Amino acid sequence: MEGFGRQIKSNINKKSNTRKNILKNEIFDKALGCHLNGQSIEAAKYYQEFLDHGFTDPRVFSNYGVIYEQSGNTEKAIQLFRKCIALFPHSPDAYSNLGGILRNHGNLKESEKLLRISIQINPEFAEAHYNLGITLKKRGKLIDAENSLRKAIKIKSNYAIAYSSLGGVLRDLGRLEEAELILNKAIQLNPNYAESHLNLGSILKDLGKLKEAQLSTHRAIKINPQYSEAFINLSIILKGLYKLEEAE
Repeated sequence: MEGFGRQIKSNINKKSNTRKNILKNEIFDKALGCHLNGQSIEAAKYYQEFLDHGFTDPRVFSNYGVIYEQSGNTEKAIQLFRKCIALFPHSPDAYSNLGGILRNHGNLKESEKLLRISIQINPEFAEAHYNLGITLKKRGKLIDAENSLRKAIKIKSNYAIAYSSLGGVLRDLGRLEEAELILNKAIQLNPNYAESHLNLGSILKDLGKLKEAQLSTHRAIKINPQYSEAFINLSIILKGLYKLEEAE
């Protein structure tokens, strides 16, 4: 009878685990569905419910951390990303997300280290290559930044923001004609990204194409009417055009 008792206990445990897995999947599916639909507040509630039940999943820690980061609570986001790395040391998203947020807070050395770990885990992770490219640019490693951004684009050919950032790096390297081509590609992929238009306007200004630069900068302002950097750039371009008209 002792063996029979163990069998009953085993069956109960299996049923209990099955119920837990069903609940775990239900909560996760609700959280992800809300998140994908842009319902961040509702998604956060479900992610927290998921964790309150004692469930763990690297996607939950990463997604929940992103929501906190976007809401301005970077301390909580960092906490979640670090917790994810501690529990799931082979999760490339957690390293990439943490590397990105630390870069934005000036911790460039640790950012680079974390992003390289992310890429080591998943060499085909385009977002990690992109994030590394931005970090390397901020560290003044422009050639390395160019290489990382090109890897991101090679993996994800429609990666508009990576094209835009690459254009900025090429401009800093003095390769203006190449930068112009890359930024036109970025705009072709995503015409509504104001920074691409601003970057293109800056390059056209440097190339002496002031009227084209004016049009590009106006497009940036149309997309983002609060874009102070674009207004500053536009005033410089207009001064250049005025001087050119006076000379004529």
